[in-house]
Amino acid sequence: MPSFEGRKRIVLQPNDSGVPYRFEFPIASAVDANDGAIPHGDSISSVVATAYDAAGSDVSSQIAGTPTTGADYVVVPLSYPTTSGEGSYKLTMVITTVNGINLEFDYDRIRAVDL
Repeated sequence: MPSFEGRKRIVLQPNDSGVPYRFEFPIASAVDANDGAIPHGDSISSVVATAYDAAGSDVSSQIAGTPTTGADYVVVPLSYPTTSGEGSYKLTMVITTVNGINLEFDYDRIRAVDL
């Protein structure tokens, strides 16, 4: 089963606060298919989102708001990190499916910049 691969860069600017970003996690089309991030017949039940700076420090309280979920997506409100400031950030999402499977996905294309 392929892992989630985010392709677009997220740029956070100083006035960004609670901007909702949607991350898609396709459900496999069949039991033996390798075309999804979530197993066939399953869906997302909950998620824990943690944000890290380039040094690996947890900066979730500055960047990531409370996530919400749908069957195959997660929405995380993101804000500019006023304390940490400009730099590169990573969002780790640990998804628990309805069937109790835990899956970890990393999105490392977040950049905070004052343009």
